[in-house]
Amino acid sequence: MKSIKTALLVLILSVFTYAQMAPPQNLTATATNNNKSVKLTWEHDQSSNIRYFVFKKDAPADDTTKPFRRITVVNHKEFIDLHLAIGITYSYFVKAVSGTNQSSPSNIVEFTRLAPVLAFGKINGFVFDELTSLPLSNATLRIQPIDNVNPGNTVLLGRTDSNGFYSVRLKVGNYKMFVGAPRYVGEFYDNASTPNLATIITVAENDSLLLNQISLAPVVPPVMYTVSGTVKDADGIFNLTGRISAFVKNRTHMPPNGFGHYNARTDSLGNFSFNVKQGDTLALFIKPDNHSFKSEFWNGKTTIDLADLIVVSDNVTEINFTLDPKPVYNNGVAGTVYDSAGTLGLKGHVYLVKKDLTTPNPHNLRRKIWVATDSLTGAFSFSNLEPGEYIALAVAKGYKASYFKYDGIPTMDWRLADSIVVSEDGNLGDINFYLKARNLPNNTNSSALFGYTYESTGMSTEGILTFVADGSGNIISASISDPSGFYIHEDLTDGNYILTANGVNMGEVVLSGIALNHENGDREIDLQLSPNGTTSVNSNSELPEVFDLLQNYPNPFNPSTQIAFALPEASVVTLKIFNIAGQEISTLIKNEFLNAGNHVIVFDASKLANGVYLYRIESGSHNITKKMTLLK
Repeated sequence: MKSIKTALLVLILSVFTYAQMAPPQNLTATATNNNKSVKLTWEHDQSSNIRYFVFKKDAPADDTTKPFRRITVVNHKEFIDLHLAIGITYSYFVKAVSGTNQSSPSNIVEFTRLAPVLAFGKINGFVFDELTSLPLSNATLRIQPIDNVNPGNTVLLGRTDSNGFYSVRLKVGNYKMFVGAPRYVGEFYDNASTPNLATIITVAENDSLLLNQISLAPVVPPVMYTVSGTVKDADGIFNLTGRISAFVKNRTHMPPNGFGHYNARTDSLGNFSFNVKQGDTLALFIKPDNHSFKSEFWNGKTTIDLADLIVVSDNVTEINFTLDPKPVYNNGVAGTVYDSAGTLGLKGHVYLVKKDLTTPNPHNLRRKIWVATDSLTGAFSFSNLEPGEYIALAVAKGYKASYFKYDGIPTMDWRLADSIVVSEDGNLGDINFYLKARNLPNNTNSSALFGYTYESTGMSTEGILTFVADGSGNIISASISDPSGFYIHEDLTDGNYILTANGVNMGEVVLSGIALNHENGDREIDLQLSPNGTTSVNSNSELPEVFDLLQNYPNPFNPSTQIAFALPEASVVTLKIFNIAGQEISTLIKNEFLNAGNHVIVFDASKLANGVYLYRIESGSHNITKKMTLLK
């Protein structure tokens, strides 16, 4: 009995001693990220089973009207608090925890996020016509901050008055300036054609700088010539019709409106003609209406890199195409498009897109074909296919489109699809799709979202998958672009949407913050896609209307995911990844100046453990944090 009492006494004393473990020592608070957040660090004799409770209140330590509250639990002796308001004094303390036992509090520290102290200066100057020396009124100045010290993180605009004079108040820092005017050739300050050559303008406090005079040259209309020819088959019959595309090889800057690319159609006799600019260097391409003949570049070349070029210094005639018939192959691909349960055959379409991993060039004549499924069974079949690797895409009204995977799991990302390898002989069966039903919106007070898809050359693209999601990431509509590149999403209720477009061997475009209101009518957005499918940042001429951070896609993900965000104006951006305890894991973008538009960046988490992570974007006074799940 005595031994039992002794053992109990030892146990009680040990528990009491363990419960009285030492509190964390030397808690400190240090400003981080330009005083936008605070980093707490402390000291403690940590064992493997010790955690730490972090407590906070938005008041000084001696303010007894507001209590401390626990804000997080961490396993390490540090924590970054991102949630701070300007001008508020915060107080913190930390406790060590093991099981149900807690230490007494650490010392209390205070931290106040102060408003930045801003200093300003001014730049002044004149803009003139280079030929007449007359002042240019209403010329536009786009002034871009280029350093991290400058808190102004947008492109600032200025305009000249009737005397060609401008005066712009700027925060202290370094800038580059672009000046433009209608019907004039714009330039960077001082007489620079590119931002890399621009002279940096340094603004100090209370400056009133008078800059050098800026003279803009009027735009000179180009001299135009005609390129003409005809399209025939190998037997000399002049009645092959089709579309002729001329790519301008000596122009490197091709904005989304298709500049640098000409289109023409043949007449009923196969003749074509179009006007081009003097000095253009052209690669001509024919896509015949009769699909039994090959598409090709002039003189039988198969890619734009091998194409024979035409240098325009006068009218060019006799640019004739002789087209060969396509070979006949004894092969095919067949399958069925089902609903997700595999019980209902769906009426829709299946696309096959030729995949070329070695030369992912948008002009390599990849073959894009489609067939309709049987309206009752959902069955489809292709025949006489050019041998090679294909990506298959199925779409049906009321269902989410999907690329083909042998495991039957739907995906709207062609890079996750399985290739279908087609030989010269043999037929492939059981190429089956299982489509999930989409969320159908209430069609009351609805409108449509439509437009055209095209490549960087301005050439329209058929078979591009576009899909619309709401603000929560729920896909509510999918559409495939037709041969003219046209797509449409109908019956969309009023609200903000996310539009995504992707195609095989192409990059992805993600546009967010698209506002639809039936009172404003339907909305048109044209989409430009870049080649290769590896683009990390994409933009579009359609500027977003709000600052936004989208839900990552896919989510959950393994091991990489795409993070998209929208900038309504050019901004300095920081994008970071944190674990659920608020500890920084990775910085994807650090104080980088990005143009207005929609952007996408890929996050590779192959070295991280399963779990929930946070991703946070900061831009000026804006910041958004969202969760994502890594599931290997």
